[in-house]
Amino acid sequence: MSTDLRLALDPRSIAIIGASENPDKIGGRPVDYLSRFGFRGRVFPTNPNRAQIQGLKSFPGLAALPEPPDVAIIAVPGAAAVAAVEACA
Repeated sequence: MSTDLRLALDPRSIAIIGASENPDKIGGRPVDYLSRFGFRGRVFPTNPNRAQIQGLKSFPGLAALPEPPDVAIIAVPGAAAVAAVEACA
């Protein structure tokens, strides 16, 4: 399997763009599930309005992360999704 595909299927780190404190919201579910189901990599919640999300340090955006994530989950409203994808690129 190629390295690029391996990173997508078995990432070492995941950024959740638009992460939420509330595990019932679309931005909160990935944070909750990754924690609850034992993801062993690094989870980087991003939300410019929160310093912490579900017990994890939150970052204001991708540029503030300590390293580039292997995978990004985009959980923002449609109008902001294009900008989030561009930030990933």
